[in-house]
Amino acid sequence: MDFQKIILESFLNQSKGKKLHKRFIRTYEDAEKYHYDAEEFFEGLIGVIEIWEGHLEDKVNEQKTKLYGYRNKVINGTAKITSIEGKTKEETKNEILNHWKSDLEKISKNDFKLHIQFDGSYFEISYNEILYIKESIEKAFSLTVNQKDDLQQIDKNKPVQSEKLSDLITHKKSSEIVEKIKIQYRNIKGKRLKLLLRAFQYLELLPKERIAKRFHDCCKNEFDWKIASYNAMNGYNYNDITDKAEFDSMKVYLETLVKN
Repeated sequence: MDFQKIILESFLNQSKGKKLHKRFIRTYEDAEKYHYDAEEFFEGLIGVIEIWEGHLEDKVNEQKTKLYGYRNKVINGTAKITSIEGKTKEETKNEILNHWKSDLEKISKNDFKLHIQFDGSYFEISYNEILYIKESIEKAFSLTVNQKDDLQQIDKNKPVQSEKLSDLITHKKSSEIVEKIKIQYRNIKGKRLKLLLRAFQYLELLPKERIAKRFHDCCKNEFDWKIASYNAMNGYNYNDITDKAEFDSMKVYLETLVKN
């Protein structure tokens, strides 16, 4: 199911004065006919939002990196500085450095917009709009599961999770490896969890096919922190430029666990 399409169609086509969460409820009722339960459906929607938020977070980090780079150039004298009127070049340099930290702290997701291609055209969506959509999804989910019939359906369909992450890992030290990664990668979630999955697969500690959902379910059940939705993990596409350093680091760490 194309959860991003569902979100965009609901958001862009909402009638004036109509509540967005009601559109999501109606869309879920359609999805229910295809055997989607409420948790699975709304988690899929939230997964898209988490990916969008991640893209904006990347933009924030890029801007902060540029600001750090400029600061370093100012310090080492390689930056082109135009003196502030009435101040020397050195005074101007100190002025820039004095404001650098506050400028850094002001950078936020609200400074950027997400550019999305949909239905043959591009449009921009702000962070506030993303938060509004997220709030509407969460409200729709809450209203849905609070209905008696939906609660019964969720309880009925909720699978018993007995499989452990150590059962999936094809190594004699699998239990020890799991305990170590819980410490090394505490609070890991979303796209970083995808990188860890890829590292396991690269080292042939996990199968390369039909394993992502089972891997996510095991992590969700065994880790004592929120790991974000399955879609936030599996929907992320590896980036050779921005992800390589961390991916390589994960491979090296897992290799040390295997060899020790």
